[in-house]
Amino acid sequence: MGSSGGSQRAASFDPTVDLYELMVYSEGSIAAPGALYPGFIGDAHIQAGEPGWLIFNIPITHFEVTGHQDVAEDGRTAFNPEATPKPETRVHLRINRGGNYFPLLSGTVVERIHDVATDSVSLKIVDDLYQLSKFSILGRYIARTSSSIFFDSSKPCTFNMNGWPDCVDTTYGPLFAPEPRYGWLPTDTTEPVPGGALLKARSWRITDVITYLCNTFD
Repeated sequence: MGSSGGSQRAASFDPTVDLYELMVYSEGSIAAPGALYPGFIGDAHIQAGEPGWLIFNIPITHFEVTGHQDVAEDGRTAFNPEATPKPETRVHLRINRGGNYFPLLSGTVVERIHDVATDSVSLKIVDDLYQLSKFSILGRYIARTSSSIFFDSSKPCTFNMNGWPDCVDTTYGPLFAPEPRYGWLPTDTTEPVPGGALLKARSWRITDVITYLCNTFD
């Protein structure tokens, strides 16, 4: 990433200097970077100033240049659809402005078609924030010990409330600690590593939040 703009949103897209880039994450992981695709936005649904979902088009010429091709019996080449992001693929869309990156959305591919009008692979991507905004979450699951938990309906489901670490690792996955900075001494400055927060709380990561929601809403 560039030295600046890594966590900021671009004010507007300037086609003379900016590029849209779609990062594909490996199957089964939301942290391992995979293929990178250039393209353009065809349509978007804006929710509270942010894209709820959008159509991202990857030109067929990209697959010709990168060699993602099939050779037909008559010797002609065509793009290989198996080399394109499939439905349920996790992706991250960003703007590349001269080596500085501005996040646009992280989400999931829900539809893939060949757009004949633009001769591109057309992906419909739903934003995580848009999907999660449809859930009303009451209470939180709190760990008494690594194997004993309870549900407290009186406390909000707010991760890292006030910036304090309040996640502990249990046999049921990441859960809320009994209190912020649980197990910390006044002189402590180092958090436990993920997976090792048994007697001392650590900060929630995005992957922890998703795991928590999947486990508790299953």
